[in-house]
Amino acid sequence: MIPTGKHVTPYLMKNKIRYMTLFIVAGLLMHAGCFGQQAGEAGGTEFKLYFLGGQSNMEGFGFNKDLPSDLNSTFENVMIFQGNHVPDNDESGGNGVWEQLQPGHGTGYTSNGIKNVHSDRFGPELSFGAWLQKEYPDQKIAIIKYSRGGSSLQEGASGFGTWAPDFEEGNGINQYDNFLKTLNNALAVRDIDGDGTVDKLIPAGIVWMQGEADAGKENSALVYEANLKRTMDLIRAAFRTDDLPVVIGKIADSGEDEKDGKMMDFIEHVHRAQENFVKKDGHAILVSSTENYGFIKDKWHYTSRDYIHLGEEFARAILRLHDQSVLSEPVIYENEQITGTVFSHRFHSSILNNTREIFVWIPEDYNSSGKNYPLLVLHDGKSVFRSGGGFGGNEWHMDESVTELINSNEIEPLIMVGVSNTRNRGLEYVPMKRGESYGEALTRELLPELLKLYRISSDRIATMGASAGGLISFYLGWELNSTFSMAACLSPGLIFRDED
Repeated sequence: MIPTGKHVTPYLMKNKIRYMTLFIVAGLLMHAGCFGQQAGEAGGTEFKLYFLGGQSNMEGFGFNKDLPSDLNSTFENVMIFQGNHVPDNDESGGNGVWEQLQPGHGTGYTSNGIKNVHSDRFGPELSFGAWLQKEYPDQKIAIIKYSRGGSSLQEGASGFGTWAPDFEEGNGINQYDNFLKTLNNALAVRDIDGDGTVDKLIPAGIVWMQGEADAGKENSALVYEANLKRTMDLIRAAFRTDDLPVVIGKIADSGEDEKDGKMMDFIEHVHRAQENFVKKDGHAILVSSTENYGFIKDKWHYTSRDYIHLGEEFARAILRLHDQSVLSEPVIYENEQITGTVFSHRFHSSILNNTREIFVWIPEDYNSSGKNYPLLVLHDGKSVFRSGGGFGGNEWHMDESVTELINSNEIEPLIMVGVSNTRNRGLEYVPMKRGESYGEALTRELLPELLKLYRISSDRIATMGASAGGLISFYLGWELNSTFSMAACLSPGLIFRDED
């Protein structure tokens, strides 16, 4: 914790070198081409700049050999500067060279500041940069990465290094200093892509995956929220952007400890701290997909597949922070399997802290009738109108079936909305887990926006799902029947317990 009162003066004296370093870095940001060309300089490329930091699950233990072909390549529009990570009191940390993003920036990567030596591993940076490049093909991306496996925010919580800015042991150099040196070295290069012009780097976000080392001891876990806030404040200050978006990766426990199952005895405290930071900050978001990840044999690090997913989730989270609108503009969804007209939207839920696609099917007479229509909300939405898109992969053929029933006058025309499931399907569709929050996201966020965009009869809304989707439909029709007046529950996973 930062001292107050009579302890302030000695604290500042002890740390004046570190804070002078911070201001020097800030000065580099002002005067180097990274934050804009100097007077008289023209041209150059604009890059969106992201910092990726933390400990070993940011470092990355995915195997390059497991990468699909679209990720096992070099991404010419994404530049990366990764600082060489070293233990505390080692002066060689923070060295690196700007280069195009490619596999090999996971654990085992090293750099002497002249040449980068890639490893056979990758981390979240690879799919993070690839996803952003795909989403913004005309935008250049720059990544600065510094992470150190086993490092903690609280001094003394780990034997692998600490990010505490008031560190004094030995020569006083620790992971926070290595971050500053990484940033200093990265921003000292004014032409990061080597095209002969001064580039302009625009700070766009921080991605932080760390906390496992602090969750092992009660004293470090209890102060994690304060330490996390201080660290993010300092990193934001280094980038001279007070409200720089922050994405926090939720730490996860493999549950494979031989004694009690818990690898981290005080993980609940760190979880609460991460959640509280995000709630209080106003410019942060928590990525919790890690709860469903698998682990390799060391019991600490995710599988290759999950590192790919984590990087994509980090990128999606950054996008959500940049664009906090609940529902994106409609786009006609073109697919040869579709009968009728379907619009796709991106639905962002602040309640669930995630984003998914929804698909809105409108009846043939929608544009000519001027009337309002009943609404049917269907879960596992990617499978509703086409095959291969969602859970199970089999198409429901709702567009063909409903069209046929309308044309034969067996039912009146209606609007259908397929809400895609996420990786958290097993949580969001179960009332005892996140089903209540899922229901809130539908009623408080999605439906109000749909009522604004489409002519829907607000008193005639039904829901439908199968298996776990049938279970959540039952819950919505039972508990939220003021909104969902009918529910079709196909093969719901119902369990009866006689608690008496």
